[in-house]
Amino acid sequence: MATDLHLEVEKLRRWLATNRWVDGYDAWWTEGGVVGVVHDFLSRVPPDDWSEEEVTDLLYVLEQSSTDYVAELATRTEEMALAIAEHSIARGGIASDDIAEQLGRCVDRRAEAEALLMRFAQDEHERTRRIAVLSLAKLRSSE
Repeated sequence: MATDLHLEVEKLRRWLATNRWVDGYDAWWTEGGVVGVVHDFLSRVPPDDWSEEEVTDLLYVLEQSSTDYVAELATRTEEMALAIAEHSIARGGIASDDIAEQLGRCVDRRAEAEALLMRFAQDEHERTRRIAVLSLAKLRSSE
């Protein structure tokens, strides 16, 4: 059965097929819209229970978002940040710059975050590489 997350992301995908910017999508911030459904999903479902479809949907929303808010939601705990980073890397670095930035806050699981950031530092996109290096520096300065 499709989740509310998947249904909302499918609506977004259909809308973006004929529109360029997510900022014009009326159901992005509305109650019951994309951001609200992402927030609800992340509040209810721990990372170990995310299905492949849900991961795909989360990464899609992260990639489409024009603000840091969704990345902050998806990485609000270190467990979530590390899980979404692993999924991003496994899928070719989807939304990698936003995720790399958030990994700089994983001080309790520093070694895991550093290993992921080292992988993001090898990304094909310069922006992701730069953010990964900055996040590594942030982690090291918090030691």
